[in-house]
Amino acid sequence: MFLLIDDLRNINVDFIARNAEAGRESLSRLNGLLTHVVFDHDLGEEESGYDVLVWGLSRGLIPQHVQLITDNPVGRDNMIAALVHDGYTSKNRLEYFKENKGTNNA
Repeated sequence: MFLLIDDLRNINVDFIARNAEAGRESLSRLNGLLTHVVFDHDLGEEESGYDVLVWGLSRGLIPQHVQLITDNPVGRDNMIAALVHDGYTSKNRLEYFKENKGTNNA
């Protein structure tokens, strides 16, 4: 299952969270069901996609596959650093993968 965390974009996914609060709630509720999460950085509010990503990483809620679709270069770099620090590797500048994610494996 795919989750999009983005305040504006509409892409073909199973679930969409439009703000940080909905992103955290979706990650919690769908834990173990998600195979992919697609993140934007700028969510049109005080909290960002980076905040949701770091929160999810600290709780083991981020699935094996992550895609970054943000146009914010600083935000993207911060999100990349958080993913790499947590053991994700880059498929390219936008897609990240982590081996051995337990129940979140695709």
